[in-house]
Amino acid sequence: MARVRQNITTGEWVVVAPERSVRPSKHAEKLFSETMVHEYPCNFCHGQVAWHQRYPDLDTKNLYVIPNKFPILSEVDQIEDAGHGFYEDSNSYGVHEVIVFKSASDSLLTAKTDKILELLKMMQARMNFHQQDETLLSFTPTYNHGKMSGASMAHPHAQFMASDLVSPRLQQELTTTKQFFQKNHHCVFCNILDFERTNHVRCVYDDDGALAFTAFAPRFPFETWVIPEHHQMSFAEASDHTLEKVAGCMHKVFAMMDDRLSHPSLNWFIHTARNKDFPYDDSYHWHIEITPRLSKYGGYELATDTIVQTISPEVAAKYLRS
Repeated sequence: MARVRQNITTGEWVVVAPERSVRPSKHAEKLFSETMVHEYPCNFCHGQVAWHQRYPDLDTKNLYVIPNKFPILSEVDQIEDAGHGFYEDSNSYGVHEVIVFKSASDSLLTAKTDKILELLKMMQARMNFHQQDETLLSFTPTYNHGKMSGASMAHPHAQFMASDLVSPRLQQELTTTKQFFQKNHHCVFCNILDFERTNHVRCVYDDDGALAFTAFAPRFPFETWVIPEHHQMSFAEASDHTLEKVAGCMHKVFAMMDDRLSHPSLNWFIHTARNKDFPYDDSYHWHIEITPRLSKYGGYELATDTIVQTISPEVAAKYLRS
């Protein structure tokens, strides 16, 4: 029987309809034709175009940083309205950078914990740097892996974006979690972490400082969240110890997905508040969402913004752990 489930952090509803599902392995069988092939040398390879545009002082052992050649956000001196009168139309002010792995042979799904940690620390450093611009209100570190994720190049790289606008989805989370905090005097993400550890049915991996579990009301099949145990509203303030635990969880989840879902395309991203100066006090809790791209939305999803899942997160977690 189909069930409706609510995402407690946003208020959104999804439909879980397992009777419409195929066995979990079927989600992997259709992905083999979607693998991206790296062509040497690409623009990101050592000595090529992007390499010469990097910020040399930001280089680490395995990473370098460049401005995005085709930014979706631009640094401009002044926000100008296009003057349509009826619709709002202005400059998309912000920052758009690319964090590139120096080696094209690195793969997100097989990366060791230390490389994932290095990437998280680079994302954190860029967030701390750009927070000095007080007009920037939201920060979105993301990673696109594979053809179905929207990645345009096979050479492994992440994106870092900062905007003067708070995205509707983050705003929804910030508002909903603040309302939960005011009503219950607890952080909803801390409560989720405790509940999932106790219930265990959706747990994927527990690193004793961070927990990975399949989302109760997922937008994507096998959607997995990683929540650090230590409560902090901003990723920028996370300690090295916390980042190590989160990186360890991510490594395990990626390895499971690589094995059980046959090298899937996926996105992962960090949801975070700006810092303690942000007007949402301490009710928020930064976290990471990992979204394998194994299905497409149909007319019902597009018409209603209500996602239909054909594999339950409980079955998904069991399959990943098996």
